[in-house]
Order: sequence, then C-alpha cells, then structure tokens
Amino acid sequence: MKRIIDEVDKKIIVSLLSNPRASFREIARKIGLSTATVINRVEELKENGIFNPTLLLNFRKLNIMLALFKIEGDVDTSILEEMDDILFILKLDEKIIAGFAVRSCINSEIDILHLSKKIKAISNVKKIDVKLIKDFSIKNKISRDLLNNCSVEK
Repeated sequence: MKRIIDEVDKKIIVSLLSNPRASFREIARKIGLSTATVINRVEELKENGIFNPTLLLNFRKLNIMLALFKIEGDVDTSILEEMDDILFILKLDEKIIAGFAVRSCINSEIDILHLSKKIKAISNVKKIDVKLIKDFSIKNKISRDLLNNCSVEK
C-alpha cells in the first residue's frame, strides 16, 4: 500500500529539515500535536522509506581525505575492490574512477604514492590521474567503517 503524505507529515518534515536536532517535543509544540503523534508519524515515514535520517561526518576533522584516481585502460575492477580503504568504483567505458580514503597528514603523500604504484601495477592500466578532496560526505555504512581508526583533530 502506497503511503500518502498529508499536511501534518509535511509540517513534521519541514520542521526536521529546518532544525534536524529539534526534539520530538519541540516539533510537537511548534505544529500543535502531541509528542506521541510526532514520534509515530516520523516512525511511519521512516518505515515507508519517505524519511531517512542520516549522519554526516566532518572528515576534515577526522584527518581523512578522499583520493580520486581516474584510471584509463581496460582494468579488472575486482582487483581494485580488494584494495584497502576503497570506498567506491565507477566504470565508464575505458575509464574508471576509484575513490579511496586517505589520511590527511604527513604520510598522506606516501599513502597516495603507494596506492598509485599499486594501481599502475595492475594489468592494462594505461594512465592514472589523482585528485584529493578534503571536504566530502558519504553514507553511514562507509562512515562507520572509516571511523574505526580515526583520531579527532584538537
């Protein structure tokens, strides 16, 4: 059965979008409902896939950057999938974009050089280019995996 969003749902969603940290009690007070009604509505929205709260981490504070490798050649992506810290692989014709998590510290250049050498050693790699991105966000599962070995910058 398809869930229809009514005006109450819209008010709840707008409240959460304007202040994601608002408590259910605050939202209820703001739109004139009971706290229990707001909680039930939010749970229904989540269960029906309409509402999906996410957590975005500040990877810059965690000393993590995204290294994007543009790889040219007819490369077997299964080899890339087995590499440490791989986040994603996109294959477009004879170009592959592979994203890796790297530490943004003194050793990051060494890490990137090491990854570059490993990728160049894969058969059929014609050329690689690297771009570093300091500010990025990714979905929760990958975020949890990355957090295992992170220290917060003071």
